[in-house]
Amino acid sequence: ESAMKVSMAFVERYCNRLFEYRADYSEYARHIRGEGVQLHLWPFKGDITAKTQSGEIISVWPYLSHPLADPIAGGTVYTEQGHWADSQTGIVYWKAYRTAQPLFFSYEGGYSPDEWPADLYYVLLNTVKNAYGLQAGGSTLEAGAISKMTVPDVGTITYASGDTGGGSVGGGGSLGPIAGSDTLILDFYRLNEC
Repeated sequence: ESAMKVSMAFVERYCNRLFEYRADYSEYARHIRGEGVQLHLWPFKGDITAKTQSGEIISVWPYLSHPLADPIAGGTVYTEQGHWADSQTGIVYWKAYRTAQPLFFSYEGGYSPDEWPADLYYVLLNTVKNAYGLQAGGSTLEAGAISKMTVPDVGTITYASGDTGGGSVGGGGSLGPIAGSDTLILDFYRLNEC
């Protein structure tokens, strides 16, 4: 279980978002002029509340179960006030343009143990395997394991012959236990903030 938690930390750090279910999560987000704010924990599982720094509640996005969500928008949840939240991208929207102000969001979200997408779960298990391989002295260099290294005036690195890069751990490059090939999967889940 602790190996999975460590692997989860690597994956969440790489993706700049959270995946594991949290019942009472809060985060600060600076709303920079516009209609939406992207949060770090999704899919959403409950009401989303936005408060000002003084504690004034300015918006609530009540949680609607999936059958009430708009199937065309892929599970987008609309509220009675016209606000809406997209549980597939983690963006909460106001019905109109708002000015910049710091906000505190409180909500529930993430994947429960039986809801993980298969590809994301595969990456987590592969990251556990790679982390174990690193602890056992394996290599994450895509070119293969190093068999000889000389430094005196900075020179000579020799890779083990016959190693194609996937033999010991899985070719994670410089990403620690996250394999280079797994980053292709994680990029679909990554939060890229502008």
